[in-house]
Amino acid sequence: MPRAAAADRGGGGVLEPLLAPPAARRRSGDGAASPPLVVTGRHEVQRLDRGDQIVSVLLEEVDGGSRHDGAADAPADTWRVCVFNLAKVVLGAGMMAMPRAIYLLGVVPGAAAFVAIGWLTHYTLARGLVHSTDCLGPRARGASYSQVVRRLLGRRAEAALQLSVFVTCWSMMVVMMVICGDILVGTPPEFSGLISQLTGLRSGPATSRPAVLGALCAAVLLPLGSMRSMDRLAAVNIIGVAANGAFAALLLALAAAAAARGAAHALPLWPDWRGLVAGAGSRAAAALALANALPVLLNCCSCHQSLHPLLPCLRPYSTKRAQSVVAAALSIACALNATVALCACAVFGPQLQDDVLSNITVAAMSPLLGSDLAATAAALAVRGGYLLSLVGSFVLLLFPLRHVLADVLLGGHDALAPRWLPVTAALIASAYLTSIFLASIFGALSMVGATATTTMSWILPALLILAVERAAAAAAAAAAAAAAARKARAARGAAGSPPPKAAGRGGGEAGTEGGADAGADAGAEAAEEGAAELAGEAVGGVGGARAARLAGAARRAVATLILVIGVLMFFNAIVDAVAQRVRAVRG
Repeated sequence: MPRAAAADRGGGGVLEPLLAPPAARRRSGDGAASPPLVVTGRHEVQRLDRGDQIVSVLLEEVDGGSRHDGAADAPADTWRVCVFNLAKVVLGAGMMAMPRAIYLLGVVPGAAAFVAIGWLTHYTLARGLVHSTDCLGPRARGASYSQVVRRLLGRRAEAALQLSVFVTCWSMMVVMMVICGDILVGTPPEFSGLISQLTGLRSGPATSRPAVLGALCAAVLLPLGSMRSMDRLAAVNIIGVAANGAFAALLLALAAAAAARGAAHALPLWPDWRGLVAGAGSRAAAALALANALPVLLNCCSCHQSLHPLLPCLRPYSTKRAQSVVAAALSIACALNATVALCACAVFGPQLQDDVLSNITVAAMSPLLGSDLAATAAALAVRGGYLLSLVGSFVLLLFPLRHVLADVLLGGHDALAPRWLPVTAALIASAYLTSIFLASIFGALSMVGATATTTMSWILPALLILAVERAAAAAAAAAAAAAAARKARAARGAAGSPPPKAAGRGGGEAGTEGGADAGADAGAEAAEEGAAELAGEAVGGVGGARAARLAGAARRAVATLILVIGVLMFFNAIVDAVAQRVRAVRG
């Protein structure tokens, strides 16, 4: 069975024995690891042991009613629902900070960096998470991201991932809460939020950020966050994605109106290096400021923490369908993010704030839309729609957060069920209390993106890809060893005479040994073909084997590039934090 066909129909798992932890592969008290399994048929598996004896077993494909149901059940196609759910995770708070990041970097390097980050992030999702998980077999498909990392990379990597997921998701929830406050209340002394626009109130509890956000948590976020399935959030997330589309369309209309009136700002093609140096105080500080904009772009593409909780909702399931969900969701999110960033730069120019929603005011839009009424209607629609979008993203982030807490503090997902509501309430309350004291979202997004998000989205997925490639290389080595053994037996048979020991003991025993050799030859040939399938080689063709080796080398090169860039971004954030601390002490 070709490897691609196995992956497409959801069978997967052909590398499972090679990727299993050492403890799971031990077969005896002496600690010797069992030899790798080599798939040679639809369900037949050949085990090649140290004595070159082939033992054939049959494996039953385990379904368990998880992600791919039988054809007789005729499950509803949930591809679009999964695309919108995942796109909604990507379209989070990063969209509001991206215009400022593009303005700092300049349109040319900023757009190039965003395209590169988007492509590399797609690779880490499709190859690093979806493919690596499916290589572990059907039983791994209900696993969380942290369980996959533990299986392939060990417990230390799992601990790093759990810390990264927690910091990323929780920090993004805090940032979203801050943006919700900006939308509903606004900033003093204007208080140009939704509440003041709708009621005319400029003082009292209606303009108190703690009171308004507390009511939002109790009346909206806690009831939605207590839901136990992402399927029920489909309508909210579809509306949320539509609201992001409406926001992008509004900014596009504002940019067109500004261009028609001659009021559009020239797009900065390159970073304002002199201005950055003057503002930062030194060339090194200016370079760090530019580098800090890159993690903001990464935050606009990251959704790794929510992929594994989402995949059980994909029906019918296959590796290609899961990867197409990732591609479609990222394409939608990146297109909307890019539209918002470029149009905001053209409309607001140097007045761009860290949160671009703060620029969407009636006073700023009235000259472009022609009347206060049109500007008020546009501001209400954009702010209300994006508020709904943020609510959907906030609730989706609770799922991976609860998974991490269940693994670390509660001993597993089974212990989470009776504590679902208290855990949800505690997470929302902690995000609410922190958001009251957070002044700016840009610095938070930059630091979290460069450390926790980079670890979760690039460093660990790159290590997963390299682990799977090492297993494929081991399978190729097994294929080569099996081929060499078969050729040696063939050469011995061509020599003509049986071994002296067999000849002296009679024709019966010689015939028995000859039959064993023939069976071993057939099994070795089958093992060779199966191992070559694991390695992605076309057996019987030198060109196919060479192409497979080149493809494997290319995958390792891309994973290594992602790993190196991720590590550099991580340490750049640490250096920048230290530098800021030193400047604060000296100042």
